[in-house]
Amino acid sequence: MVGAAVGSAGCVVGGDDESASPSPTGSASPTAAPSRLVLEAADAADAAAEAPLTVYPNALQHWLRRAASTDETVRGHADSGVHTPEPVVPQFETVRLASAGGSVDGTYDLSAEGGTRYELLVGADPADPPAGTTVTPVESLPERRREFARSAISAERATVYPETALGEWVRHELFGGYFEHDGETYRGTEVQQTDAAFFSTEAWYVLSLSPGTAEDPVVLRFPDPGAAATDAIDAALSGIDDGTRRTTYDGGLSDAIVQFASETTYLLTHDRVWGVSLE
Repeated sequence: MVGAAVGSAGCVVGGDDESASPSPTGSASPTAAPSRLVLEAADAADAAAEAPLTVYPNALQHWLRRAASTDETVRGHADSGVHTPEPVVPQFETVRLASAGGSVDGTYDLSAEGGTRYELLVGADPADPPAGTTVTPVESLPERRREFARSAISAERATVYPETALGEWVRHELFGGYFEHDGETYRGTEVQQTDAAFFSTEAWYVLSLSPGTAEDPVVLRFPDPGAAATDAIDAALSGIDDGTRRTTYDGGLSDAIVQFASETTYLLTHDRVWGVSLE
C-alpha cells in the first residue's frame, strides 16, 4: 500500500515580508479490495472456544444430521485429501448443531471415534492371561465374530475395516482380549502392514448423538457455501499435506466468496480446523 503523501514547507524571502507556503493536506490511498482467500490451520479446541465452526465436508454434515435424527450409530468414511488423516470431530464431547435444518438443531452429547481408514489385518497370538482375567470361549461368540476369530487364530487372512460393526468389536474387544479355542488361549492383535496407513487418504467415523444440556458446547454451523465458495475452498485445499499450515485461493473473489468468508470464522474439514480470512 502507498502511504500518505508528505508535503514540504517552502518560504519566500524578500524585504520585510516572510510567508510560508501552506502544507498540502495528506490523504491515504483507498484501501485495496481483498484479492485472496486465506485458510490458516488453527488449534481445534481454541477455535471452538472462540467461534462457531462451519462444517465443510458434505459427508460429515450428512452423518452429523443423521446421528442427530436417529438412535442408531452412524458409520462412514470419506476421502480427506491428505495422507493419514486424524478426524477432528472425536475431540469434542458436546456439540450444538446450528442451521443444520429442521428439528435436528440443538445441543447433543457426542460419542465419536475416527481415524485413518485402511483394511486392518488381524491375527492372534498364544497368550498366558493374568490371574482373574476373563477368557472368552470363541465358540460362545456370535457367528460372524466366531468365524473371524477362528480365521485370526489360524493365521488365515482376517481383514476388516475399522468403522464397521465387526471392526468396532475387533478394535475394542478382540485386540487385547483373551479368547479360548481348542484348549489354547489367544490374544487378538493387529498385524502390522508396511505403509498401509501411510498411503491412505480416507478418514473413518463412528458417530452417535444424544440430546444434551451442556452450557458450553462446540457450535457447528451447516451453511451452504454455494458453488463459487465451494470451488474456491476446494482449490485452496487441493494439494495440501498434513504439514500445511496456510493455503490460499488466488483465482479472484466473487461477491459470493467474499460474503461466505465474512460470515465464516473457522472451517471444519475432516482432519483440521482452518481460520478463514481475506487479504
